[in-house]
Amino acid sequence: MTTHFSQLIYTSTPESGFKLLTSGQVPSLVEQIFVEQVVHQHWNAYDPPDAGYRAVYLHQVDTLHTLFGWLYDDGNDELGRGHVPYFVCYHLVGPLNAVQLESIFMCLHKGPVAVPTRQQLPVKLDPVNAPDLWSYQPARPGVRVGALHRQQGHAALEQGKLIDLLIAHEQPLPAPAIVGSSQSRTVRLAPLFALPELHTLRRAVTILDDPPSKDQSRSRLLLIAVVVALLLPFGLAALFGLYSRQTQQKLEVVNQKVTSAEAQIRAVGSSGVQKIEKVEQRLGRTEQQLGTVVRRLDRTEGKLQKVDRTDRQLQKVVRRLNSTESRLNTAERSVRGVVASKSRERVSGSKNRTAPIRVARSAPRRYSLARRQPSTVSPRLQTSPELSRGLSPSPELARYTRLKEQQAQADSTRMFGLYRKNRKS
Repeated sequence: MTTHFSQLIYTSTPESGFKLLTSGQVPSLVEQIFVEQVVHQHWNAYDPPDAGYRAVYLHQVDTLHTLFGWLYDDGNDELGRGHVPYFVCYHLVGPLNAVQLESIFMCLHKGPVAVPTRQQLPVKLDPVNAPDLWSYQPARPGVRVGALHRQQGHAALEQGKLIDLLIAHEQPLPAPAIVGSSQSRTVRLAPLFALPELHTLRRAVTILDDPPSKDQSRSRLLLIAVVVALLLPFGLAALFGLYSRQTQQKLEVVNQKVTSAEAQIRAVGSSGVQKIEKVEQRLGRTEQQLGTVVRRLDRTEGKLQKVDRTDRQLQKVVRRLNSTESRLNTAERSVRGVVASKSRERVSGSKNRTAPIRVARSAPRRYSLARRQPSTVSPRLQTSPELSRGLSPSPELARYTRLKEQQAQADSTRMFGLYRKNRKS
C-alpha cells in the first residue's frame, strides 16, 4: 500500500458543533463527497442507532480516490444530547488493486491508528503513516469484514465498478429455546460457530434409545432436527474457519512479498533516478558540444563558399591572362616581323642613298603645301633633312617612318597591358 494516508474526521466539537477536519492534501471535491455520500448516508440524526454502535465503511469516489474508515456512536455531547457520531476516515490516492483491498479489510477489522478526543481536536490534521498490519495497536476496535462483503468488494473491483460498503458490528443475541413434547425436553441452540454442549448431545442420545411411542416419535424427530441444526453450523464453521486461516496465511505471504517488492522498487528507483540525472547531464553537455560543432561547420562552410568564389574568380583571371598572353605573343611576333623588315629596308635604303636624288619639278610646290599643312605630315617627316631643304621624302623614308610609328604604338599597347596585368595581380 501507500506510505501514508490523508485523514478526515467528522464529529461535534464543543465550540462550533458539527465540523469536518481534514489534512491539507484532501481535495475539496473529496471532502464534499465524504460529507454527502458517507456521513449523511450512514448516519440518521433523527433515527440514531443504539448506544455503543460502531461500523466500518469503504467508499470509492472514483478509480483514483478511495475513502475507508470507522463510525462510532461517541455518547453524549456537552449539552447532554446523546448519540454523537464520530467518523474517522483515511483517504487513499491511486488505483486500487486486490492486495490493497485485502489490506484495507484487515485494517478495518483491526481499528484506527489514532482517534483524538472531541475535546482536544487539532485545528489541522496531519497525514497518517500506513500502519504495519501485523504489529500496530489500534486506538479503538474495528469491525470484522465477513467473507460475503470481501467477495462483493473483489467482484466489484474485477468488474471495474466503484465499491460502496457499510458493515456494522453485530451484538451477540441470546440463544432461542425450542420446547419438545409433554415431557418438557428443552434444548438450547448453541451460538453460531460454537460447539454444542456435551450433556445436551448425551441427553439426545439417551432419548433416542428409549422405546418409541407416538408422542415420543414426534419428539425424537424434533430432537433429531435440532441436533442436525446444531451440528450443521458447526461443520460449516469449521470448514469456513479452515478456509479463512489458509486465505489469511496466503494473504500474509502476499503482503510480505509486496512489501519486499516495494522496498526493492524504492531502492532501484532512487539509484535509477540518479543514473537518469547523470545521463541527462551528459546529454546536455553533448548537446552543447554538438551545437558548437554545428556552428563551426557553418562557419567552415561559409569559408569554403568564399574559397569557391575566389577559385572561380582566379580561373577567370587565368583565362584572361592566357588570352592576354596569346595576344601579346601574336603582337610580339608581328613586331619582330616588322623590325626584321625594317632592318632589311634600312640596309637596302643605305645602298640607295649613294644614288643621286631626283626631284620632280612639282616638288617645291608639294613641300610648300606641306609647310602650310604641317598637321598632315608626320613629326618624323617634319624634322627630316629633306623637308628642311624643301624636298619631298622618298617612299622608303615614309614607309620606314610609318613602321616606326606602328612599332611605337605596339610597344605602348604592350606596356599598358603589362601595367594592367601587374596592377590586377
